Amino acid sequence: MKKMVAIVLGLSFSCVVFGSPVFAGETKKEDPNKALFEKKCSQCHVASKINEGHRSKADLKKVLDRMTSKPACNINATEAKQIEMYMIGDMGPAAAPGL
Repeated sequence: MKKMVAIVLGLSFSCVVFGSPVFAGETKKEDPNKALFEKKCSQCHVASKINEGHRSKADLKKVLDRMTSKPACNINATEAKQIEMYMIGDMGPAAAPGL
């Protein structure tokens, strides 16, 4: 019985260690829209302030529309859509279930 437990534990350990992304050479890809969000939005805002509190998808869209309508905003329509996708995925309902 002890031998069987040792084998099961050994196999489990091997699967965890050698099957993990770190050992398999895989890395989690960062969302390219995150870099755009940080570059563009941090020109006027502190990132931690932007990330404060989760909003609904509609609220995030309103905020982004308001920000991109400002004369000093340097975000084109394509970039706005990419930032919206990042904000909804990272700070929206998917990131805060129940919203």
